Amino acid sequence: MALTIDNLPNQLAALMASIKQPAKAYLVGGCVRDALLGHPVHDYDIEVYGMPMEKLLKHLQSRGRTDAVGKSFGVIKWSPKPGETYDIALPRKEINTDTGHRGFSVHADPFLPLEAACERRDFTINAMLYCPLEKRLIDFFGGKEDLKKRQLRHTSEAFHEDPLRVMRGMQLAGRFGLSPHPETLTLCRSMHSSFASLPKERLWEEWKKWATQSTHPSMGLCFLREAGWLSHYTSLNQMIGIPQDPHWHPEGDVWEHTLLVCDAMVGAESWQDGLSCEDRLAIMMACLLHDTGKVTTTKTILKEGLQRIVSPGHAQVSSRLSEVFLDQIGAPLWLTQRVRPLVQEHMMHLQQPTERAVRRLSRRLEPESIRHLCHLMLADARGRGQASQANPIHVMALRKTAEKLEVTHGAPKPLVQGKQLLSMGYPPGKEMGRLLTKIYDQQIEQGWSQRQSALAWLLKACPPPEEASS
Repeated sequence: MALTIDNLPNQLAALMASIKQPAKAYLVGGCVRDALLGHPVHDYDIEVYGMPMEKLLKHLQSRGRTDAVGKSFGVIKWSPKPGETYDIALPRKEINTDTGHRGFSVHADPFLPLEAACERRDFTINAMLYCPLEKRLIDFFGGKEDLKKRQLRHTSEAFHEDPLRVMRGMQLAGRFGLSPHPETLTLCRSMHSSFASLPKERLWEEWKKWATQSTHPSMGLCFLREAGWLSHYTSLNQMIGIPQDPHWHPEGDVWEHTLLVCDAMVGAESWQDGLSCEDRLAIMMACLLHDTGKVTTTKTILKEGLQRIVSPGHAQVSSRLSEVFLDQIGAPLWLTQRVRPLVQEHMMHLQQPTERAVRRLSRRLEPESIRHLCHLMLADARGRGQASQANPIHVMALRKTAEKLEVTHGAPKPLVQGKQLLSMGYPPGKEMGRLLTKIYDQQIEQGWSQRQSALAWLLKACPPPEEASS
C-alpha cells in the first residue's frame, strides 16, 4: 500500500518546507488515509509542532492571507492565493468537562508529543501523520494495517467521550467498506444513552457524507445496527423482520431489501453520470426510506388459493415517514421536498405508462424529476433478485416516453403566464391564480405544446369578464 501524497500543491509544499527545526509540519488525518487507499486527495490538513501560535500566525501571514477565526482552538485558515485554502493547526488536547458531544475544552499545545496528539483522534485510520520532506509515515496505532484489513478500530478508550464518533463510524464504514472491530462495537454499545446529546446539525453532516460518498452504504447501516444505535432511528429499525412475498422478494425482509437497494444505487453507472451532490442526497435518501411504510401496511392475504404477503399503500405511508426521519437527522427542507415525491411515486414501475400518465407524473414529482425516479426504481428492482427482472422493462418504457415528451428533467413549463391574461382583460387577483392553475392542468392533460391551444381553450371555457357580459 504505497503512499501517493507527495505531489502536493506548490504553495502548500513550499509552506511545509519553510517550517524549520525545531518546528515541523505534518500532513494528518483524512488526507493521509485517502492517499494510502489510493484515492484522490482534495483536502489537506496540516499540523505544526514546536511553533507557538503567534509565531505560526506571523509565519503564515508572510506567505498569504490568514483567517484566525479558529485561533482559540489552534486552527488558522491559510489562503496563499484566491480559491486555495488550507487548515493549518497546532496539536490539540481535549479536556473532558462534561458528558456528551459538547462536553470538551480544547487547548492548543504546540509542544504536545506526537503520540498524545494522535491518540485524541477517533479511529486508527485517521490517526496517522506523514512528513512529505522525509517521506515518512508515523503510525502509532496501526492505522495502515487496519486499512489493509478493511477494519474500523477506535484509537483509545477516550473514544467514548464523544458520542458523535459512533455516527462518524457509520459514514466511514459506508464510505470505505470497513468492518468494525469487536472491541469498537462494544464501546459504541456502551455509549447508547449519549445519543440524545447530539445536535441535529452534527447528525446531518454524518448522514450527508454517508449518502453522498459511500461505496458500500449497507456497511454503514449495518455498523449502526451492530453498534446498537439503529434503535434511535425507529423508521429504519422497525424494517428488520418485516416479511416480503418471496415471489417478488427472494432476498428476504424489508431491511435486507433496503440494504441491497442502497448498494445497487451506488453500483449503478448513473451514480456518477452527471448527478450533483444534491441529486445523490435525494436519490440515496429515497432508496433508504422508500419502503419504511411496509412496517404498518404489510399483511398476509389469500389470493388464488395461495398465502401472499402484500403492503397496500406503503408508498404513501413511506412518503410521510420520510419527512419524520429527515427532520430527525436535521436535513434541510429542500431535501424533504425532493425525497417525498420520489418515495411516493416509486411504484410507478408496475404500470405501462401512457403519455398522459407520464405528463401527470412529471407534475406530481415536482421539484423532482422522472430521471431521478428512474434511478430509484432501477435500484429498487436490482435489490430484489432475479424474480424482479421484468420490472425494469416498464422503467425503460417510462424513461423513453418521458424523453419523447421532453419531461425527463421536470414538468412542462406553463404555456400561459399572468401577463398574457392581463393583456386579454382578465383582472389580477386570486381568480387569476385559479385560472392559471386550470390552464396548466389542461396543458398537462391535453399535451399542448403551443400557447395558442391553451388560450383558445381559455377563451371558450372561461372568457374574460367584458366578453362574458356582452
